[in-house]
Amino acid sequence: MRTWLLLPFGLESAWLARAESLRHPDSCSAAFLVAREPNELLEQCSEEQLALGRRGCCVSLSPAASSAPGAVLACVAPFRTSPLAALAFVLGRGMKVIENRALKDEEKMELQEIQLKEAKHIAEEADRKYEEVARKLVIIEGDLERTEERAELAESKCSELEEELKNVTNNLKSLEAQAEKYSQKEDKYEEEIKILTDKLKEAETRAEFAERSVAKLEKTIDDLEDELYAQKLKYKAISEELDHALNDMTSIARRALQESSFGEMGHLPWFPQPQSACTASLRKTACSLTS
Repeated sequence: MRTWLLLPFGLESAWLARAESLRHPDSCSAAFLVAREPNELLEQCSEEQLALGRRGCCVSLSPAASSAPGAVLACVAPFRTSPLAALAFVLGRGMKVIENRALKDEEKMELQEIQLKEAKHIAEEADRKYEEVARKLVIIEGDLERTEERAELAESKCSELEEELKNVTNNLKSLEAQAEKYSQKEDKYEEEIKILTDKLKEAETRAEFAERSVAKLEKTIDDLEDELYAQKLKYKAISEELDHALNDMTSIARRALQESSFGEMGHLPWFPQPQSACTASLRKTACSLTS
């Protein structure tokens, strides 16, 4: 069973403040506090312990202690009779607090050293990144200048292209108007083409019929030419026969005239040159047949 006395907050806090100041031995105030601490602490402890004893401000952590007044009085009794025991208790407790704080400070310092190393590493990394970013910035600035030059050229080209686009748009509008006009003409021409196509088909039909008729006529002409040639041959043969006959008749008539003493004329007046007249008439007939 563990019990302790619940000391007043003012005494403990005062001693802790003094113990905290003793962590800095170079200060003059620390030496002064060490010189005057025993008497003050004894007086303050005796007064406060007596007051606590009269008011019964003693606390126990165990149920048995809290239910036993004798145990509480036994716990408080040493501090009533001996203020040095209270001072030793307060000093021991303050030392523990200081040690705990020192350990925490050491841990904090170690943590801060680690954080310092990390911060240095981060700073070095940041410097390296800064140098790299600065180098990249120089490169990017050069690229930016070249990009701005290209942008200016692109803007000039863009303005030129806009002018060309306006011209093309105007030309397109005029072409659209012409296209509409030509579309109307195209419709008209399509109608004419349709009509001409129908006429062409009709003409082709007529041409086929005419070709067939021409073929028939050519065949007829060939037959007629063959027949004409045959008739010409016959005519030639007949003409030759007639010429021979007329010559014979003429010779016979001349001999008859010579034999007869009918007059002194060289031919008969009632039969004037029968051979020449017959020959001329036969030739005229042949020419008419040929044409």
